[in-house]
Amino acid sequence: MENPSFEFKLCIGLMSGTSCDGVDASLIYTNGYSIDLHRLYLDFQNNYHHFLPYPKELKEKLTQHIENNSNPIFIENEITILHAECINLLLKKLNLTKDDIHVIGFHGQTIKHFPDKHLTQQIGNGSLLANLTGIDVVCDFRRMDVALGGQGAPLMPIVHSVLLTYILKNTDFQSTFNHNDDDQNNRD
Repeated sequence: MENPSFEFKLCIGLMSGTSCDGVDASLIYTNGYSIDLHRLYLDFQNNYHHFLPYPKELKEKLTQHIENNSNPIFIENEITILHAECINLLLKKLNLTKDDIHVIGFHGQTIKHFPDKHLTQQIGNGSLLANLTGIDVVCDFRRMDVALGGQGAPLMPIVHSVLLTYILKNTDFQSTFNHNDDDQNNRD
């Protein structure tokens, strides 16, 4: 449900998953209820995303920590710094500044994920990210979703709903279903 009293603002969402391949940063216009994809496309065409691969050494360290069940806290700041670098590269590419961005959504780097057991663990320092970018950061929202029985991706149903609504509203989407039993019987 869209609430028109909330102004659409430019935000950044970060993603780094269990593949440990790098960081994705994407820009969105949102009012907290919906996403304005049309405005995003008009303003930035297809340039509202940036991917920064993890350096080989960091990926090896991270993978080693995950496989050995050791404490990855020692690389948490490294991971966070790379996320900040990805944000700064996205802003530079789009000729934006920190003042143009309302908030960053940061779930951190997933290192363990067992939603069926209500367990998930991410590393990433939201306070450090806010300090490095000068932008407010919302973080650690995956644990609550898993604790409530979700899969640890609380924003995905909202994103899927917005994308489907946008696609249906902006394309000539047509489905044809043949429910005529006589046609079915005549095919034999």
